[in-house]
Amino acid sequence: MGCEPGQVVVNAYLTPREGEATIVSEREVHFTPKPADAARAPLMVLICAKE
Repeated sequence: MGCEPGQVVVNAYLTPREGEATIVSEREVHFTPKPADAARAPLMVLICAKE
């Protein structure tokens, strides 16, 4: 998952904190959620801003 051209990653996380968000570069994030049932699947949040 990544930001649009001309944007950079400000923050990235999973909520609830069930997994890991790794910032790969200034525009790309890799989310690795822990396995969960569909009713409790974590929400992946990526916040981008213009450069």
